[in-house]
Amino acid sequence: MKVLANESNGIVNDANRVYWQWKVADQGDAKYQSMLGDSYDLGEGVAPDLSAATYWFRRVVAITLI
Repeated sequence: MKVLANESNGIVNDANRVYWQWKVADQGDAKYQSMLGDSYDLGEGVAPDLSAATYWFRRVVAITLI
């Protein structure tokens, strides 16, 4: 899954990449949570959504503070 979620893989388009980022991020991987937050913030592969971006960035912070 991480290969498909990586930004520089060249295998999948942006929308599919975001799907795989979500799958990995939802399992608690801080790197992919941050990448997913960036995707929502910048509107890459999804419609820009500040609320969703904030949600994922907060999850990253929660993991790193533990």
